[in-house]
Amino acid sequence: MADTTPEKVRAIAKHLKKVEETTLQMYIDDAKLEIERHKVAAKYYDKLQRYLAAHFAALDYRRPETQKIGD
Repeated sequence: MADTTPEKVRAIAKHLKKVEETTLQMYIDDAKLEIERHKVAAKYYDKLQRYLAAHFAALDYRRPETQKIGD
């Protein structure tokens, strides 16, 4: 089964375009390990790996928690 690519993972959400390629590859590798533990039909493998990797990357995405507007 073919692995997904960082480019395919980045295509899922705008904020993933800022994630380093090596970091995305780490998330792809982690997703691959998780998926291998389950029986997944070959036709779903790439898609599942891609979206799980994007999920892992999104969990690491930092967003501001508070904002101040004016005085």
